[in-house]
Amino acid sequence: MIWNDVNTTEMLRLHNLGLTGNQIGDRLGCKATAVHGRLRRVRDGGDLKKSAEGKVLRFSSGAVGKNTQRVVSNKYKVFRVRNTVTGVVFQISGMGDELPDKSLKSATVGEVRRKKHKRLKHIMEYERLM
Repeated sequence: MIWNDVNTTEMLRLHNLGLTGNQIGDRLGCKATAVHGRLRRVRDGGDLKKSAEGKVLRFSSGAVGKNTQRVVSNKYKVFRVRNTVTGVVFQISGMGDELPDKSLKSATVGEVRRKKHKRLKHIMEYERLM
C-alpha cells in the first residue's frame, strides 16, 4: 500500500476510535501488518535521516516528559485546526516556516496545542495528525 496524507489521516482517525489493525486494514484495503508498521513509524517520527558520514540529520522522539528533550525536525506535518469560537474545522499541512506558528514545529503526533489567532483574536486548536 502507498501511504499518503489521506490514508494516514484515516488510519489515525480509525485507530483513535479504537479499531484493531485488522479492522483498519479491511477498511483501507491493506493488511494489519501494514497498519501496525505505519502506526509505529508515525509514532516514532518517521525514519532517521542520515548524512553520508552516518550522522543523524533529524530525529523526532515520541516520548515527552521532564527529562526528555524535544527535537525540532523540519519534516512534513499535517494538523487538524479547530476554531473554538465558530467551531469551523479544517486541515493545514507544511514544514518549517510554512506553518502558522513556530511552536508547531516541535509538536508530536496526537498532541493538541491552543494558539490565539492574531487577526481574529480567536483561540485555534492545532491537533497534529501526521
